[in-house]
Amino acid sequence: MRPLLLAGFAALAAAACAGPDFTLGYSKTSGMAGAGLALRYEGTGAYPTNPAGLAYMQKFRLTNLDVGYVLDGVNFREANDLIKNSSKGGISPDDLSQIAKDFGGHDASFGLNARIGAGSSGINVGFEGKALARTTPNAQLKQWADAGADVNNPVPGMRLDGHGYGYTSFNVGYGRPVTTKDGTAMAVGAQMRFLRSYYTHHFVDQNQILNGGSTAASEMGGDDVLSKTGVGVDLGWHMESKGDKRVEYAVVLTNLIKPNVGFEGTEPGSLTPTTIDPFERSINFGIGFTGEKGQVAALDVINVGTHYADVRMGVDVPLSQQFGARAGYSGRGGFTAGVTLFNVSLTFGTTNTFQAGTFFRF
Repeated sequence: MRPLLLAGFAALAAAACAGPDFTLGYSKTSGMAGAGLALRYEGTGAYPTNPAGLAYMQKFRLTNLDVGYVLDGVNFREANDLIKNSSKGGISPDDLSQIAKDFGGHDASFGLNARIGAGSSGINVGFEGKALARTTPNAQLKQWADAGADVNNPVPGMRLDGHGYGYTSFNVGYGRPVTTKDGTAMAVGAQMRFLRSYYTHHFVDQNQILNGGSTAASEMGGDDVLSKTGVGVDLGWHMESKGDKRVEYAVVLTNLIKPNVGFEGTEPGSLTPTTIDPFERSINFGIGFTGEKGQVAALDVINVGTHYADVRMGVDVPLSQQFGARAGYSGRGGFTAGVTLFNVSLTFGTTNTFQAGTFFRF
Protein backbone atom coordinates (compact mmCIF):
# COMPACT_ATOMS: atom_id res chain seq x y z
CA MET A 1 0.00 0.00 0.00
CA ARG A 2 2.68 2.52 0.95
CA PRO A 3 4.70 2.15 -2.29
CA LEU A 4 1.54 2.71 -4.32
CA LEU A 5 0.73 5.87 -2.41
CA LEU A 6 4.23 7.27 -2.38
CA ALA A 7 4.65 6.68 -6.10
CA GLY A 8 1.69 8.95 -6.68
CA PHE A 9 2.95 11.52 -4.20
CA ALA A 10 6.31 11.73 -5.93
CA ALA A 11 4.52 13.18 -8.94
CA LEU A 12 2.76 15.68 -6.67
CA ALA A 13 5.83 17.12 -4.98
CA ALA A 14 5.42 20.50 -6.60
CA ALA A 15 1.77 20.69 -5.57
CA ALA A 16 2.19 19.42 -2.04
CA CYS A 17 2.58 22.88 -0.57
CA ALA A 18 -0.71 24.06 -2.03
CA GLY A 19 -2.88 23.03 0.91
CA PRO A 20 -3.55 20.54 3.68
CA ASP A 21 -5.61 18.24 1.48
CA PHE A 22 -4.91 17.28 -2.11
CA THR A 23 -6.30 14.74 -4.59
CA LEU A 24 -5.04 13.80 -8.04
CA GLY A 25 -6.95 11.38 -10.21
CA TYR A 26 -9.74 10.48 -12.54
CA SER A 27 -12.80 11.51 -10.54
CA LYS A 28 -14.24 14.99 -11.05
CA THR A 29 -16.54 14.59 -8.06
CA SER A 30 -13.71 15.12 -5.57
CA GLY A 31 -13.64 18.77 -6.66
CA MET A 32 -17.37 18.89 -5.94
CA ALA A 33 -16.75 17.96 -2.29
CA GLY A 34 -17.69 14.36 -3.13
CA ALA A 35 -21.20 15.23 -4.35
CA GLY A 36 -22.44 13.37 -7.42
CA LEU A 37 -24.21 10.27 -6.20
CA ALA A 38 -26.92 10.70 -8.86
CA LEU A 39 -24.76 11.82 -11.78
CA ARG A 40 -24.95 9.12 -14.38
CA TYR A 41 -21.54 9.75 -15.91
CA GLU A 42 -19.68 10.82 -12.77
CA GLY A 43 -21.27 8.82 -9.95
CA THR A 44 -18.84 5.90 -10.21
CA GLY A 45 -16.09 8.20 -9.02
CA ALA A 46 -17.99 9.55 -6.01
CA TYR A 47 -17.85 8.30 -2.47
CA PRO A 48 -20.00 6.62 -1.35
CA THR A 49 -20.26 5.11 -4.83
CA ASN A 50 -23.57 4.25 -6.43
CA PRO A 51 -23.28 0.79 -8.01
CA ALA A 52 -26.46 1.43 -10.02
CA GLY A 53 -24.43 3.80 -12.20
CA LEU A 54 -22.51 0.81 -13.50
CA ALA A 55 -25.56 -0.18 -15.55
CA TYR A 56 -24.75 2.62 -18.00
CA MET A 57 -21.11 1.61 -18.33
CA GLN A 58 -21.08 -0.82 -21.24
CA LYS A 59 -17.70 0.10 -22.71
CA PHE A 60 -14.41 -0.26 -20.85
CA ARG A 61 -13.54 2.72 -18.66
CA LEU A 62 -11.68 3.64 -15.52
CA THR A 63 -14.07 4.21 -12.65
CA ASN A 64 -11.49 5.27 -10.07
CA LEU A 65 -7.86 6.28 -10.25
CA ASP A 66 -7.06 8.59 -7.37
CA VAL A 67 -4.32 9.25 -4.85
CA GLY A 68 -4.59 11.78 -2.06
CA TYR A 69 -3.52 12.89 1.35
CA VAL A 70 -4.87 14.89 4.27
CA LEU A 71 -2.77 16.62 6.92
CA ASP A 72 -3.59 18.40 10.16
CA GLY A 73 -0.78 19.61 12.41
CA VAL A 74 2.03 18.26 10.21
CA ASN A 75 3.38 19.19 6.81
CA PHE A 76 3.77 16.91 3.80
CA ARG A 77 7.44 16.09 4.43
CA GLU A 78 6.82 15.24 8.08
CA ALA A 79 3.82 13.07 7.25
CA ASN A 80 5.81 11.23 4.59
CA ASP A 81 8.39 10.35 7.25
CA LEU A 82 5.85 9.30 9.85
CA ILE A 83 2.94 7.58 8.09
CA LYS A 84 3.14 3.79 7.92
CA ASN A 85 1.32 1.38 5.67
CA SER A 86 -2.15 0.05 6.42
CA SER A 87 -0.80 -3.22 7.81
CA LYS A 88 0.76 -1.15 10.61
CA GLY A 89 -2.57 0.47 11.37
CA GLY A 90 -1.22 3.72 9.95
CA ILE A 91 1.34 4.41 12.68
CA SER A 92 4.36 2.72 14.24
CA PRO A 93 4.73 2.55 18.06
CA ASP A 94 8.50 2.86 17.64
CA ASP A 95 8.04 6.43 16.38
CA LEU A 96 5.85 7.74 19.22
CA SER A 97 8.63 9.06 21.44
CA GLN A 98 10.02 11.11 18.54
CA ILE A 99 6.53 12.28 17.59
CA ALA A 100 6.04 13.45 21.18
CA LYS A 101 9.20 15.57 20.91
CA ASP A 102 8.32 16.96 17.48
CA PHE A 103 4.55 17.44 17.72
CA GLY A 104 3.78 17.29 21.45
CA GLY A 105 2.36 20.80 21.50
CA HIS A 106 -0.78 19.94 19.53
CA ASP A 107 -2.89 17.13 18.08
CA ALA A 108 -1.62 15.80 14.76
CA SER A 109 -3.44 13.80 12.11
CA PHE A 110 -2.16 12.47 8.83
CA GLY A 111 -3.42 10.02 6.25
CA LEU A 112 -2.95 8.61 2.78
CA ASN A 113 -5.38 6.98 0.38
CA ALA A 114 -5.47 5.44 -3.07
CA ARG A 115 -8.14 3.95 -5.31
CA ILE A 116 -8.15 2.25 -8.68
CA GLY A 117 -11.00 0.61 -10.56
CA ALA A 118 -12.15 -0.30 -14.05
CA GLY A 119 -14.99 -2.12 -15.70
CA SER A 120 -17.20 -2.85 -18.67
CA SER A 121 -20.62 -4.35 -19.44
CA GLY A 122 -21.99 -3.17 -16.10
CA ILE A 123 -19.25 -4.90 -14.08
CA ASN A 124 -16.63 -3.05 -12.08
CA VAL A 125 -13.58 -4.33 -10.21
CA GLY A 126 -11.58 -2.05 -7.94
CA PHE A 127 -9.12 -1.76 -5.10
CA GLU A 128 -8.82 0.92 -2.45
CA GLY A 129 -6.87 1.50 0.71
CA LYS A 130 -6.44 4.08 3.43
CA ALA A 131 -3.99 4.52 6.27
CA LEU A 132 -4.57 7.22 8.84
CA ALA A 133 -3.16 8.12 12.22
CA ARG A 134 -3.77 10.57 15.03
CA THR A 135 -1.51 11.55 17.93
CA THR A 136 -2.96 13.20 21.02
CA PRO A 137 -0.79 14.84 23.70
CA ASN A 138 -2.08 15.48 27.22
CA ALA A 139 -1.90 18.87 28.94
CA GLN A 140 1.46 18.14 30.60
CA LEU A 141 3.10 17.19 27.29
CA LYS A 142 1.73 20.32 25.63
CA GLN A 143 3.18 22.39 28.47
CA TRP A 144 6.59 20.73 28.04
CA ALA A 145 6.56 21.14 24.26
CA ASP A 146 5.49 24.78 24.45
CA ALA A 147 8.36 25.45 26.88
CA GLY A 148 10.91 24.13 24.38
CA ALA A 149 10.84 20.33 24.97
CA ASP A 150 13.91 20.41 27.24
CA VAL A 151 14.84 16.78 27.98
CA ASN A 152 16.52 17.94 31.18
CA ASN A 153 13.33 19.53 32.49
CA PRO A 154 10.40 17.15 31.86
CA VAL A 155 6.90 17.84 33.13
CA PRO A 156 5.68 15.00 35.39
CA GLY A 157 2.81 12.99 33.95
CA MET A 158 3.27 13.92 30.31
CA ARG A 159 1.89 11.41 27.81
CA LEU A 160 1.17 11.00 24.10
CA ASP A 161 -1.41 8.59 22.64
CA GLY A 162 -1.11 7.35 19.06
CA HIS A 163 -4.09 5.78 17.29
CA GLY A 164 -3.95 4.24 13.84
CA TYR A 165 -6.52 2.66 11.55
CA GLY A 166 -5.99 1.31 8.05
CA TYR A 167 -7.81 -0.89 5.59
CA THR A 168 -7.59 -2.40 2.14
CA SER A 169 -10.65 -3.36 0.14
CA PHE A 170 -11.20 -5.39 -3.02
CA ASN A 171 -14.50 -4.34 -4.60
CA VAL A 172 -16.72 -6.03 -7.18
CA GLY A 173 -19.84 -4.25 -8.44
CA TYR A 174 -22.59 -4.86 -10.97
CA GLY A 175 -25.37 -2.65 -12.30
CA ARG A 176 -28.18 -3.30 -14.73
CA PRO A 177 -31.00 -1.27 -16.30
CA VAL A 178 -34.62 -1.73 -15.21
CA THR A 179 -37.35 -1.66 -17.83
CA THR A 180 -40.13 0.83 -17.06
CA LYS A 181 -43.53 1.17 -18.74
CA ASP A 182 -43.06 4.83 -19.66
CA GLY A 183 -39.46 4.46 -20.84
CA THR A 184 -37.92 6.31 -17.91
CA ALA A 185 -34.26 5.34 -17.50
CA MET A 186 -33.83 3.40 -14.28
CA ALA A 187 -31.10 1.12 -12.93
CA VAL A 188 -30.17 -0.89 -9.86
CA GLY A 189 -26.82 -2.22 -8.72
CA ALA A 190 -24.89 -3.92 -5.97
CA GLN A 191 -21.31 -3.85 -4.78
CA MET A 192 -19.51 -6.41 -2.63
CA ARG A 193 -16.39 -5.37 -0.73
CA PHE A 194 -13.83 -7.74 0.75
CA LEU A 195 -12.02 -5.83 3.48
CA ARG A 196 -9.07 -6.27 5.79
CA SER A 197 -8.66 -3.69 8.53
CA TYR A 198 -5.86 -2.87 10.97
CA TYR A 199 -5.91 -0.98 14.26
CA THR A 200 -3.27 0.10 16.74
CA HIS A 201 -3.17 2.21 19.90
CA HIS A 202 0.04 2.80 21.83
CA PHE A 203 1.14 5.52 24.19
CA VAL A 204 4.37 6.89 25.59
CA ASP A 205 4.81 8.23 29.13
CA GLN A 206 7.40 10.61 30.54
CA ASN A 207 10.18 8.03 30.70
CA GLN A 208 9.50 6.69 27.20
CA ILE A 209 9.34 10.17 25.68
CA LEU A 210 12.85 10.83 26.98
CA ASN A 211 14.37 7.38 26.49
CA GLY A 212 12.34 5.62 23.79
CA GLY A 213 9.89 2.73 23.78
CA SER A 214 6.10 2.66 24.03
CA THR A 215 3.26 0.81 25.75
CA ALA A 216 0.36 -0.95 24.06
CA ALA A 217 -3.05 0.28 25.22
CA SER A 218 -5.26 -2.11 27.15
CA GLU A 219 -7.44 -3.08 24.18
CA MET A 220 -4.41 -4.31 22.25
CA GLY A 221 -4.01 -7.40 24.47
CA GLY A 222 -0.24 -7.17 24.17
CA ASP A 223 -0.23 -7.08 20.35
CA ASP A 224 1.23 -4.27 18.28
CA VAL A 225 -1.51 -4.37 15.63
CA LEU A 226 -5.00 -5.91 15.56
CA SER A 227 -6.50 -7.13 12.28
CA LYS A 228 -9.92 -8.23 11.04
CA THR A 229 -11.47 -9.31 7.76
CA GLY A 230 -15.04 -8.79 6.66
CA VAL A 231 -17.44 -8.55 3.74
CA GLY A 232 -19.74 -5.62 3.05
CA VAL A 233 -22.55 -5.17 0.53
CA ASP A 234 -23.97 -1.90 -0.86
CA LEU A 235 -27.14 -1.52 -2.93
CA GLY A 236 -27.88 1.37 -5.29
CA TRP A 237 -30.80 2.79 -7.29
CA HIS A 238 -30.77 5.45 -10.03
CA MET A 239 -33.49 7.10 -12.09
CA GLU A 240 -33.74 9.92 -14.61
CA SER A 241 -36.84 12.09 -14.26
CA LYS A 242 -39.67 11.55 -16.71
CA GLY A 243 -39.94 14.26 -19.33
CA ASP A 244 -36.60 15.87 -18.48
CA LYS A 245 -33.72 13.45 -18.56
CA ARG A 246 -31.31 16.09 -17.30
CA VAL A 247 -32.52 15.56 -13.72
CA GLU A 248 -31.39 12.39 -11.94
CA TYR A 249 -32.06 10.79 -8.55
CA ALA A 250 -30.21 8.18 -6.53
CA VAL A 251 -30.49 6.20 -3.32
CA VAL A 252 -27.67 4.04 -1.94
CA LEU A 253 -27.79 1.69 1.03
CA THR A 254 -24.21 1.53 2.26
CA ASN A 255 -23.13 -1.49 4.29
CA LEU A 256 -26.54 -3.11 4.06
CA ILE A 257 -24.48 -6.16 4.95
CA LYS A 258 -22.07 -4.64 7.43
CA PRO A 259 -18.44 -5.80 7.42
CA ASN A 260 -17.12 -6.78 10.84
CA VAL A 261 -13.93 -4.74 10.59
CA GLY A 262 -14.33 -2.37 13.54
CA PHE A 263 -12.56 -2.40 16.90
CA GLU A 264 -13.41 -1.52 20.48
CA GLY A 265 -10.74 0.98 21.48
CA THR A 266 -10.11 3.45 24.25
CA GLU A 267 -9.90 7.22 24.11
CA PRO A 268 -6.63 9.11 24.60
CA GLY A 269 -5.24 9.13 28.14
CA SER A 270 -8.07 7.06 29.60
CA LEU A 271 -9.84 3.72 29.66
CA THR A 272 -13.05 5.23 28.29
CA PRO A 273 -14.27 2.83 25.58
CA THR A 274 -14.91 4.01 22.04
CA THR A 275 -15.74 2.29 18.78
CA ILE A 276 -13.29 2.58 15.88
CA ASP A 277 -15.35 1.66 12.82
CA PRO A 278 -15.81 3.76 9.65
CA PHE A 279 -18.16 1.22 8.06
CA GLU A 280 -21.51 1.91 9.70
CA ARG A 281 -24.76 1.05 7.96
CA SER A 282 -26.32 4.16 6.35
CA ILE A 283 -28.64 5.45 3.65
CA ASN A 284 -27.58 8.10 1.13
CA PHE A 285 -29.65 10.30 -1.18
CA GLY A 286 -28.58 12.25 -4.25
CA ILE A 287 -30.00 14.52 -6.94
CA GLY A 288 -28.13 15.71 -10.01
CA PHE A 289 -28.68 18.06 -12.92
CA THR A 290 -26.90 18.17 -16.28
CA GLY A 291 -27.16 21.26 -18.48
CA GLU A 292 -27.23 21.48 -22.25
CA LYS A 293 -23.54 22.44 -22.44
CA GLY A 294 -22.35 19.69 -20.08
CA GLN A 295 -22.39 21.69 -16.88
CA VAL A 296 -23.52 19.65 -13.87
CA ALA A 297 -24.75 20.31 -10.34
CA ALA A 298 -25.29 17.82 -7.53
CA LEU A 299 -26.68 17.71 -4.01
CA ASP A 300 -26.18 14.67 -1.74
CA VAL A 301 -27.27 13.84 1.79
CA ILE A 302 -25.05 11.02 3.01
CA ASN A 303 -24.49 8.78 6.03
CA VAL A 304 -28.06 9.23 7.23
CA GLY A 305 -28.58 7.03 10.29
CA THR A 306 -25.06 7.53 11.65
CA HIS A 307 -23.30 10.15 13.75
CA TYR A 308 -21.47 11.30 10.61
CA ALA A 309 -24.37 12.55 8.43
CA ASP A 310 -23.31 15.16 5.91
CA VAL A 311 -24.68 17.38 3.15
CA ARG A 312 -22.53 17.82 0.06
CA MET A 313 -23.13 20.02 -2.96
CA GLY A 314 -21.07 20.87 -6.00
CA VAL A 315 -20.96 22.20 -9.56
CA ASP A 316 -18.77 21.39 -12.56
CA VAL A 317 -18.42 23.65 -15.60
CA PRO A 318 -16.57 22.50 -18.75
CA LEU A 319 -14.71 25.45 -20.26
CA SER A 320 -13.34 23.60 -23.27
CA GLN A 321 -12.78 20.03 -24.47
CA GLN A 322 -9.64 19.71 -22.36
CA PHE A 323 -10.31 22.07 -19.46
CA GLY A 324 -12.96 22.39 -16.77
CA ALA A 325 -13.47 23.89 -13.34
CA ARG A 326 -15.54 22.86 -10.35
CA ALA A 327 -16.28 23.73 -6.75
CA GLY A 328 -18.14 22.18 -3.86
CA TYR A 329 -19.06 22.37 -0.21
CA SER A 330 -19.39 19.71 2.48
CA GLY A 331 -20.89 20.36 5.90
CA ARG A 332 -18.08 18.34 7.48
CA GLY A 333 -15.22 19.08 5.12
CA GLY A 334 -15.79 22.67 4.01
CA PHE A 335 -15.10 24.09 0.58
CA THR A 336 -13.25 22.43 -2.29
CA ALA A 337 -12.08 23.56 -5.71
CA GLY A 338 -10.76 21.62 -8.65
CA VAL A 339 -9.76 21.70 -12.29
CA THR A 340 -9.58 19.15 -15.09
CA LEU A 341 -6.59 19.25 -17.43
CA PHE A 342 -6.60 16.70 -20.28
CA ASN A 343 -8.95 14.38 -18.33
CA VAL A 344 -6.82 14.50 -15.16
CA SER A 345 -8.55 16.05 -12.17
CA LEU A 346 -6.76 18.00 -9.46
CA THR A 347 -8.59 18.94 -6.29
CA PHE A 348 -7.68 21.18 -3.39
CA GLY A 349 -9.68 21.16 -0.16
CA THR A 350 -10.85 18.74 2.49
CA THR A 351 -12.20 16.00 0.22
CA ASN A 352 -10.38 13.15 1.98
CA THR A 353 -12.16 13.37 5.33
CA PHE A 354 -12.46 9.96 6.91
CA GLN A 355 -14.29 9.22 10.16
CA ALA A 356 -13.14 6.21 12.15
CA GLY A 357 -14.52 7.05 15.59
CA THR A 358 -16.05 9.79 17.69
CA PHE A 359 -12.71 11.47 18.39
CA PHE A 360 -10.59 9.80 15.72
CA ARG A 361 -11.14 11.67 12.48
CA PHE A 362 -9.75 14.36 10.23
